[in-house]
Amino acid sequence: MAKAEDREQDQEAAPVNNGGHQDSHDDDAKPLDKHPDGTPMTQDEIDTYWLQRVYKPHVPQLTPRAVVTGMLLGGVMSLSNLYVGLKTGWGLAVTVTAAVLAFGIFSGLKRVAPVGPFKRDFTSLENNTMASAASAAGYFTGAGLTSGIPALFMATGIQIVWWQLALWILAVSFLGVMLAVPMRRQMIDVDRLPFPEGIAYAETIRSLHAAPGEARKKALALLYGALAGGGMKLLSGVTGLQSGKKLDHPLVPEQLGEGFKWNKKWLGLTLGLQTDILMIGAGAMMGVRICLGLVLGAVVGWGVLGTWLHTHGLAGNAPSFATVRTWIVCPGVTIIVVNGLLAFGLKWRTAVAALAGLGKLARGTATASKTDEKAGPDDRPKTMAEVEVPAKWFIRGTIACVAFVVVLAKVFFNIPMWMGFLAAILSVLLSIVACRATGETSITPIGALGKITQFMYGGLAAGNIQTNLMTASITAGAAMHSADLLTDMKGGYILGSKPRSQFLSQFFGIVAGALFCIPAYAILATPERLGSPEFPAPAAKTWQAVAELLAGGINAELRGTTDGSPAKVSAVSVNLVPVGTVPGDEVTINAGVNAGSYKVAAVVDKSIVLEPNVPKPSALDPTVCVDSQGNPVEVPEDFKEDAPCPSGGERSKPVMLEVKGRASAKVTGPKKLSAVELSTVPNGTRKGDYLMATVDGHELWWGVKGVVGNKAVVDRNFTDTRVEPAKDLTGPLKFDVRKESLPPYAPMSVLIAGIIAVILTLLETYLPKKARAYVPSAAGLGLGFVVAGFDSISMFIGSLIAWYLEKRHKNFAEQFTLAGASGIMAGASLMGIVIIVLSQVIPLLATP
Repeated sequence: MAKAEDREQDQEAAPVNNGGHQDSHDDDAKPLDKHPDGTPMTQDEIDTYWLQRVYKPHVPQLTPRAVVTGMLLGGVMSLSNLYVGLKTGWGLAVTVTAAVLAFGIFSGLKRVAPVGPFKRDFTSLENNTMASAASAAGYFTGAGLTSGIPALFMATGIQIVWWQLALWILAVSFLGVMLAVPMRRQMIDVDRLPFPEGIAYAETIRSLHAAPGEARKKALALLYGALAGGGMKLLSGVTGLQSGKKLDHPLVPEQLGEGFKWNKKWLGLTLGLQTDILMIGAGAMMGVRICLGLVLGAVVGWGVLGTWLHTHGLAGNAPSFATVRTWIVCPGVTIIVVNGLLAFGLKWRTAVAALAGLGKLARGTATASKTDEKAGPDDRPKTMAEVEVPAKWFIRGTIACVAFVVVLAKVFFNIPMWMGFLAAILSVLLSIVACRATGETSITPIGALGKITQFMYGGLAAGNIQTNLMTASITAGAAMHSADLLTDMKGGYILGSKPRSQFLSQFFGIVAGALFCIPAYAILATPERLGSPEFPAPAAKTWQAVAELLAGGINAELRGTTDGSPAKVSAVSVNLVPVGTVPGDEVTINAGVNAGSYKVAAVVDKSIVLEPNVPKPSALDPTVCVDSQGNPVEVPEDFKEDAPCPSGGERSKPVMLEVKGRASAKVTGPKKLSAVELSTVPNGTRKGDYLMATVDGHELWWGVKGVVGNKAVVDRNFTDTRVEPAKDLTGPLKFDVRKESLPPYAPMSVLIAGIIAVILTLLETYLPKKARAYVPSAAGLGLGFVVAGFDSISMFIGSLIAWYLEKRHKNFAEQFTLAGASGIMAGASLMGIVIIVLSQVIPLLATP
């Protein structure tokens, strides 16, 4: 395939009249920067040619139907990006999908219902403006909804109310759009950066409107893909109606081989084949190299390291997604961060060129602000300034957006105003770098740019995780929206669109993103789901890991040595521990025989250890039968949970536990927690420490979840995990009580992972193009340690299917792979959201 630059420059050029009064216009003309004899044009000649031959002033662009369609399509696809982003950490482009859908909708409705807005043809420039609104809505999630915001909750427990979240993301997104204004002229008109993705979507729109038949085929491929993705999600995620007959299992199992005993361990480690085809669609769009890295990361991280961790007791009672990822996220995040920063550093010329262009950008804006000429008698503008975004819009808008961001950062996150202002200034510099990198490679290094901010504020606001994450959200979010707008404007430049129209449509798209994504985020990103296999939020986990590392540093120390024996600690399980609950808080149980006041002794996952212990723990179980005083009554040995209680008994009523100054939680029952009774408790022993015992020369570890008197509540049973099944240990054992800022053995894994990341990044950068195709993606490898293993496997399968079609059925693949994969992802993700809403918000559907 020809380089993006060649596709622009090798068109046959027409003579240029510097007077600027030609009436001729060629619908197929593209921007030029060379004369027919190959000599370069001056910038005035380039501009004049574009204004006279490419620019289409009389073709409808910023129409209500284009904007509304872009808002609706982009809003719906932003839900897909939110869902996929929380699962994989990736955001997928929506412009091509939106363009195909919009063309299909308008051409189809014109044939069957030619009334109102569907009476006339949907023009290519309307489609372009629509795509700008759609992409702004689709990328709304990139301003923090799948990274900084969930990372803030996972690191600190802070949940942002919906209206604050909406204002924050809107402010950051608007700032990014404003910062792109002065860069458009320099990077697109003058520097002629290719912006490959912008060229691709411009050519797609051009071909759609030139060959309506092919467009309809792509629209049908999207539809069939959506039906397949949504249908499979429905069959594997629903067991019936809550008010009607329920199935024991979905019609299609979520994981193949669930019933086989030999497969239980691997499914626990998330290694298996899932029937949800969403990730197959994602893999088809990502490509084999990235997905090869993902599947290697899954096999090494979950299979090899997960099993090894279990033999040392570092994967809980049984290896699972939650227990294993606590450790393997360290090497995974290291690979992602080192790869992103090194790849960015190796392209230092791009950064230098971007920052060196600051003066040109400023002069370009100043020139535009002085030019206010009206169109000539031929109704064509004489200068580019007449179609550009006015400089006064940029100046006033940027000042307003910066002020808005700084004030919200102070009010919502208690970030000092000077730090917020510094983040806004840093956004200017990083947006320039991001836009230039996108213009040259079509890759926006948001992850690396966010880490630059995190490292910077790790020094400026040492130990403050909230400031670290939210300032990085400002810079990364603004940079992403700047790059998105310039990509769209590159496509518009090729098609002859008015930059001002695309600028305005982006604002409408951002508002649509807020209207769709904010409610969806509240429904999807619940505390129970974030960090689980359902929504592992890998991008957020990366941000969280970096912030916590910068806040706490890397150190380890021996607190002391002591003897310990197995023990149990009584606790109360709740549906959700109120945010901020800490030992010492006052607690009230509102009803039943256990009603009264207590104090929090420890918080362990979804259990709270109370002082004193509740007098009758069994009465807390909502499934038991109790008498009129709330005391448990005896039931027959063969008594079933759903059977009526014996005479004189009734089901225990739900009991609420209220943490003073926090919130209330529903009690789900009593619980016995594994613990180690220590002969002496070394000074400073606390939650997050580790107990290590050497058994037959083999190190076994227990994580400390809390300390109650002389008992350390631990994360697993008092067993030897070297054998299957694990065997009980006989105590007492000699324990080292250790403080470890990273899990045991993790520092060594970080070092090894860093070396691997450097090697892969250098190979990706310097190997010949053909050889580079066989190098697993470093970013994919790192993500394979963070996302669920079955997601990585599915994506790899999807990439192989797309690769096979490209090799054996190239024309078919070029026409339908992107459309079909986009449809699968949209259908599966939207159906996933529908299932969650109809099962938990509106209790209609029953789920497994």
